[in-house]
Amino acid sequence: MSIDLMRRICGLAVVVLGCGCAGKGSGSGEPVESAPSGMAVIVIPGITGSALIRPESNEQVWPPRLFSALSDFAALLSRADGKSEQRINAGEPLMDFYGPMVRSLEAAGHKVYPFGYDWRLDNAVNAEKLATFIDATGAAQVAIVAHSMGGLVSVNYLSRFGQQKVAKLITLGTPFLGTPGSLKTLERGDFGQGMLAYLARPKFRQLFKNEVSWYQLLPNREFFRLQPAYVRKVVRGATESSIEIKGYDATAAFVRSRPWSNHDMVVSNDRLFHQTDVLKTLASVDAYFIIGDGQPTVGGVDYIFKDQGGHEVYDDCEPVVADGDGAVLRSSANIGGKTHALHPGHSYYLAVEHGAMIADELILRQITKILRGDAAPLPGLRGQAE
Repeated sequence: MSIDLMRRICGLAVVVLGCGCAGKGSGSGEPVESAPSGMAVIVIPGITGSALIRPESNEQVWPPRLFSALSDFAALLSRADGKSEQRINAGEPLMDFYGPMVRSLEAAGHKVYPFGYDWRLDNAVNAEKLATFIDATGAAQVAIVAHSMGGLVSVNYLSRFGQQKVAKLITLGTPFLGTPGSLKTLERGDFGQGMLAYLARPKFRQLFKNEVSWYQLLPNREFFRLQPAYVRKVVRGATESSIEIKGYDATAAFVRSRPWSNHDMVVSNDRLFHQTDVLKTLASVDAYFIIGDGQPTVGGVDYIFKDQGGHEVYDDCEPVVADGDGAVLRSSANIGGKTHALHPGHSYYLAVEHGAMIADELILRQITKILRGDAAPLPGLRGQAE
């Protein structure tokens, strides 16, 4: 039984602090069939959405357990090259959160294969693991239902291995253009809500700084076609001055200047962007986009510096709020509205938070409807942003 459970449903992922059993190794390339008939469906969680396991003891280290959190955090640390300091295996997606989706798909008669993966790693590495996983199902074709960063893993897979084995791709709150909230998470260690999350900020900051996936969630070059800047430098002293840091290259240079920054991982953001070619890849597959909106979402970050005798000293960073699902901007999930041109009638909007959409009854019904071949939106879902 869980001692303490802390859900983070208004950010990029989910944090659970509790005592749990190790998840099954669904990221090992050995999927287990869970229903007798219907289309094979791969469910892919977002960042932090899979259990991580210490194989020697079969102990779950992510989510960190309340009474062994310090040792669990230590087990999850990565080196500067992004490789884990300790041997860690991926477990199954966290069923406390993805269970409703899996059960809904099973009830509709589908064979469901939850794909757990080590979300700390490069999305390109996990795309390769996804390719092996899909082959292991033995299915001629599968449908992919991907939440958040799981959609980026899916698109990277499609761009490199082709769409022949994917009948449909359904994304939920995927940040195709990146998310400014990732920068705030890297800078401050903000992850979760409440006193426990606040106290754990130094640990999260230490943990995430060498996890390439967080850098690959930073806004990419395409983001800047819609918004010239998302970082503003504010200097406060006798007077206040501010300057926007405009463009991808200048912003990347600013991120590299931060003391926690891993320079090679900043570069990985651009490499993944060019490798994936999101628009071309999404045009090649029967894709559907479920997009949350109406929630305050980090759309920019103000870096606050204090002027101390002519020296600028970093003080804090503050979010600039825009529209989205609380974690992913609407404009990132719909690629600046381009999803409508890519696949007319395949974009669905609902005022729902990022973490809540994976268990939202209306969204789950829409997913099963799409898998039956009917793309018409259910009442309550909008075909356009408001």
